Amino acid sequence: FAPYYCGLNPADPPCESLADAWSFDGADWTPIAAPSLRDPLSPVRAATYDPEQRRIVLATATEFWSLGDDDDTWIQLDTAPPAGELFELAWDARNGSFVAALTAPGRYAPQLFDLREDGWGLIDVTPSVLNQLDAQIALINDQRGGGLFALDTVHGFAWKRTDSDWAELPLLPVPINAGWGAYNPVDGSMLFTGE
Repeated sequence: FAPYYCGLNPADPPCESLADAWSFDGADWTPIAAPSLRDPLSPVRAATYDPEQRRIVLATATEFWSLGDDDDTWIQLDTAPPAGELFELAWDARNGSFVAALTAPGRYAPQLFDLREDGWGLIDVTPSVLNQLDAQIALINDQRGGGLFALDTVHGFAWKRTDSDWAELPLLPVPINAGWGAYNPVDGSMLFTGE
């Protein structure tokens, strides 16, 4: 919905539903076609880039969509997110799969799933410290060496998954309530911002 503050008071502008998508080439923003969501009120929860198939994949609460580097239209993928509240998505090049962080129905602690040939499967071995009740997991794909990073932005725990092995990383310097991260494949650095 836009504008962000709308319809709360009589003087506010009216709320309107937008389906905008934009591309940034490093200098300018250009509008591009948006996916034709079956449920236009379902918010986009997460997006990631799949370098193997050269496409962006985004997830809503109920749908997955793909936009290839050379495509003009979005294609709906024939998979649905695992049941639960999906809030992160990342490409894991080492395992050739998408990984989603979500809170399953009836649970408060987050869980990690990956998309396999037979559908979504729970990642069996996950550091238990990432499953705390109030954890918020940020997933960032490692574009340089493959694998992915899982950061608990509430408690500051940081882990890297390579193949099926997890390695503990230094704590985040400041725990963050919510945020966004990006990985620089040129020098292996990571930027994370939040509030």
